[in-house]
Amino acid sequence: MKAFAAPLATSQRQFILNAVKSGHRLDGRDLYNYRPIKVQLGVDYGTAEVKLGNTRVLAVTTCELIRPTTRPEEGKLLFNVELSPMASPLNHSNDVIDRRVSLQRRLEQCFVESAAIDLESLCVIAGEKVWCIRVAIHVLDDVGNILDCASIAAIASLAHFRRPEVTVVGEDVTIHSCDEKEYVPLNIHHMPLCITFVFFHGNDCIAVDPTDQEEAVMDSKLIMALNRHREICTIQFTGGVTLKVDQVVRCCNIALVKANEIIKYIQRTLNDRNQDAMDVEDNITHTENEESTINIAKSMTTDGSKSNDEQSPSHVIKSNQNVISVEGNHTAEIGLGGPSSWELAGHTVDSEQVINISDDENQSLNQQQIQDSHINVKQKESQPDLSDSEEDEVIILEGNDVMMDIDDTNTTKSKQDGVKKQNRTRKSKNVNKT
Repeated sequence: MKAFAAPLATSQRQFILNAVKSGHRLDGRDLYNYRPIKVQLGVDYGTAEVKLGNTRVLAVTTCELIRPTTRPEEGKLLFNVELSPMASPLNHSNDVIDRRVSLQRRLEQCFVESAAIDLESLCVIAGEKVWCIRVAIHVLDDVGNILDCASIAAIASLAHFRRPEVTVVGEDVTIHSCDEKEYVPLNIHHMPLCITFVFFHGNDCIAVDPTDQEEAVMDSKLIMALNRHREICTIQFTGGVTLKVDQVVRCCNIALVKANEIIKYIQRTLNDRNQDAMDVEDNITHTENEESTINIAKSMTTDGSKSNDEQSPSHVIKSNQNVISVEGNHTAEIGLGGPSSWELAGHTVDSEQVINISDDENQSLNQQQIQDSHINVKQKESQPDLSDSEEDEVIILEGNDVMMDIDDTNTTKSKQDGVKKQNRTRKSKNVNKT
């Protein structure tokens, strides 16, 4: 349903007025009910899109450091409204500039003049640097009641916005990125919202949240901006109908109820978005921790006994004096090597093997290695030299070999002496007989 560029026909006007007088509306709502509201927050801070029925408004909040002009210790909050020609045929008329300025003025009265935002917290250096917050309102579809939809989008965008953190050293100002320091939200004192009432048949019939067709046949309009603290931030009445006091009070009570419901919905949407962001960060952190964790031995004791904690089934290392035990697959063992992963089916490998090495065995092994080395040297030296050299063959004997030769000569001499003694005794016996 789009806005009508030409005035409605008389039959259409009469049909809408008769329906409102009987307490009905063209879209099936009651006179004091709003159209369905949907708030969508963007990925970037300060982006919010609001749908009020078929009316759509996009709000984008940005910031920059400027030099203050009027108040040196306060920042600035500016609004800029853009009425796209694609939103409504009425935006092609000559009064589109007046409509844009009127909407921008209503938003400034609602948020700036009511001190909804703490402007003093936007001061960085008094008289030199302050933050300027700009809220751009883009009307995407205009199907009636743009002001209410724009106010909802503006407060949702401001509540969702985060400005960069700054560091001041003397006169130097450093703006930190989100990786260095977390962004800072705005200090919001209260959340004002605009509630629009339209009057038909003089002041007999009142309706809330008018559509574009109802705005075309209305007699007057009442705009009230309220917060949840029952404070009226701004009020504007246009039209030639005179209102009574009880009608104004009745409109205030209705506006207060509607404002509280919409504010609760905005806060619930913001809380859900913040909770979703926290859950995503927790999941990322948990995933990174799982990927970077390496399962190694959970315990290492000096006496070779298991601790009370649960042992890791994959790798356990025990240490003791002269005892080394390695448990688990794909691990190396001193002297024997680790279990092979190429074992045939049906063959099992012991999960724990112990090798005992004593000091005496270690010394005997060392002596045996030294003797083997000497024997190898002798075998190499005893091989004949097949060269044609006429030089004499020289054999170099080791100390042990020299001692062995001396022992052999001594034994032969002792044997010869024994034989001589026997011969002498035999000769002496023969002489005595004769």
